[in-house]
Amino acid sequence: MISSPPSASLRPALALGLGLALVLWCLWFITHLPWLALSEKISLPIILGGWFLLAFLWGFRLGSLPPLTPPLAGFVAGLAGLPALGTKLKHADVSGTGAALDLKPSAALMVLGFLALSTALVGLGLYLGGKVRGLATSLALDPHEDVSRWNARLARVAVASVLPLLLVGGLVTSTASGMAVPDWPNTFGSNMFLYPIGPRAAPDVFLEHSHRLFGTLAGLTTFVLLLAVVLSSATRWCKAWALALFFLICIQGILGGIRVREGNVIHTMDDKFYRTIHGVLAQFIFAGGVALATYLSSSYRLAPPTLPDARKLRAFATGALHVLFLQLIFGAMYRHTRSSHALWSHVAFSMIVTVTVALAGMIAAGVKHDHPQAGIIRRAGIWAIASLVLQFSLGWLVFLVGGKDLQPANLGQALLRSAHQANGAALLGLVTCLAVFARRLPKTAPKA
Repeated sequence: MISSPPSASLRPALALGLGLALVLWCLWFITHLPWLALSEKISLPIILGGWFLLAFLWGFRLGSLPPLTPPLAGFVAGLAGLPALGTKLKHADVSGTGAALDLKPSAALMVLGFLALSTALVGLGLYLGGKVRGLATSLALDPHEDVSRWNARLARVAVASVLPLLLVGGLVTSTASGMAVPDWPNTFGSNMFLYPIGPRAAPDVFLEHSHRLFGTLAGLTTFVLLLAVVLSSATRWCKAWALALFFLICIQGILGGIRVREGNVIHTMDDKFYRTIHGVLAQFIFAGGVALATYLSSSYRLAPPTLPDARKLRAFATGALHVLFLQLIFGAMYRHTRSSHALWSHVAFSMIVTVTVALAGMIAAGVKHDHPQAGIIRRAGIWAIASLVLQFSLGWLVFLVGGKDLQPANLGQALLRSAHQANGAALLGLVTCLAVFARRLPKTAPKA
């Protein structure tokens, strides 16, 4: 095996560690849903087993890693996953006020034990996965290629960290849980990262608090991505894009906090404007993250192929992205205000969106070329069409049975609304990737 300097382990450890911290957070969220009411005897094996399994699968996919990378990645995953442990470090108040009491005497030992466990469990999973793959060489053969490759992977982790944030945020809106926690950045007077929440918490408090935790993970991951991109040989455009993305995430978090603080001082301040801007900006941030991950990918840096329908693809993919942005504004306006004008604008404009996205998807799906970029364009087009069909169907289901009031009548309506919002984000991400690659193509085809 070719040895690698310690510095060659840092970027892989950051990308893998933050990615596996996201896995831990998602497993924690699912197993602690109040509607499931799972005991720790059931939830803990699911969390630890799932964490190890995903580490193993990721190690298997990547193959041999620098020797220090697996344990470093495990330690990073533990550090970024500490807020999940933080819910266990304080005694909960049983009086029903929602407040948290003092730290448990064993809190420090619990933190050290958790970091040791994550280092061992995640590190072992990554190591064994690489060994089972049976690769004899390290990924870190070319330091320059290694940096760009891991920057791209870190960007994909950053995009992935926004997905549960969007989903949980959608559930917060759909269940009218946005004002369930009366303060910010604390939670019922307790440090947000030490608030003892669990499966027995009130559903609205659980969703709002989880939304805040996922927001901090997205902010942390984007900040690490910013540092990684700025300290690399990436283009100035990518560095500026990474800075703008982190800035927008900070603004998004502050905007959400202002809404809570002002809304609990003067109820009318929890108004339609803040809610709509907060919802729209989240989708813009997700699309911006997808664009940055595309710019940083190794496929994007290849010389683009010359395709006969490049001009049409560029036009329709760019147009599809623009109409989707406008459509999500209409959707957010109705979702947060229940305005009939916003509703019918959203319904009518959906026809334009459907035609534009379908044409862009069909042109992309019909690309016939063996170039890696052509393959990505083709797959993005196919998935965009599938997502469009699902989104159109979900939209009409929400219209017919999703309820007309701001607050849903039942959990089914809330889940249906959230599914429509989440799939809309997926469609936006696919079209963003398609548009970025389409604009990379030469404008003219070679003459016969």
